[in-house]
Amino acid sequence: VYATAFETGLFPGSYISDDPIRPGEIRWDRTRWSPENADHQHRGLLPAAQGLIESRNTMSVRVGERAGIETVLAMIEHAGLAKQETVEPSPQIYIGNLGATVMNLVSAYTSFPNDGYRFEPYFIDRVETRDREVIYEPKTGGYRVVSPGSAWLMRQLLSEALEPGGTGASVRKLGFKAPAGGKTGTTNDYRDAWFMGYTSRLTAGVWVGLDQPEKIVDRGYGGRLALPIWTDIMKSAEDLGYAFGELPKAEDLIDVELCRYSGKLAGDACRRLGGAYRERIPQPMIPRGICEDHTRIEREPGTGPEKKRGLFDTLKGWFSGN
Repeated sequence: VYATAFETGLFPGSYISDDPIRPGEIRWDRTRWSPENADHQHRGLLPAAQGLIESRNTMSVRVGERAGIETVLAMIEHAGLAKQETVEPSPQIYIGNLGATVMNLVSAYTSFPNDGYRFEPYFIDRVETRDREVIYEPKTGGYRVVSPGSAWLMRQLLSEALEPGGTGASVRKLGFKAPAGGKTGTTNDYRDAWFMGYTSRLTAGVWVGLDQPEKIVDRGYGGRLALPIWTDIMKSAEDLGYAFGELPKAEDLIDVELCRYSGKLAGDACRRLGGAYRERIPQPMIPRGICEDHTRIEREPGTGPEKKRGLFDTLKGWFSGN
């Protein structure tokens, strides 16, 4: 969902509302669905990066809504997660309610450490004769799922998710220190606990659940149940001789001033009204246009507190789905 949004103009520093989802706010929602955050808190406008790093459901739904469900479904199919015709369009997709297999998720995650290329999974590495002649090796060519820039942004955020404040911080506490990125996942009823992650050499995923779809245990979060298993796998791989190096760096990073609300280059009005910020992004991702939204608001009649409050309400409406 976030990779799709980055492909369509969102940036990690763009503001997204963390407020409760309001009835009628989200298209394709026919049930007045309003997901809760794990901490049962709502913190107003936050940078989109926090939605991913902290697994904030309300923000993730709005990020998906901003990208558009049709675009997200197209990405789901392109990444090999599921065929579009088998997926019911629903905003619950935005927080991972998809029914994808572990194998498909792992394969999709390979696109992040590989600069946007997804690689098909395979089970047999090679077949050799007794004379060590290789008679079979799988075809392992990949294809592009997301741009190198979006893959780099995802690597940055998924790496931060493993540091203090992120939902995957226990990876470091459990002693795995190699460069890595990853994401936890938990269903609201604790029936499924996930952790998907990668290093420079390996991508792996862990699902924990029961044979029948029942609650595993109270507070059975992915970070508590699946993450420790993933960490053990990676530490065992190190013991077996896998050398985990640095993840790919982005080329041509440019420091630009953006508008937190529109995602375009910041203009003078954005600076005056507090919407401008600086971010380093790959050169191909630099927006072409300068934000005119703040200029339009600045020209609206009204002065003083009334105008300031009206500006906040307008901007908040833009980024909470209205």
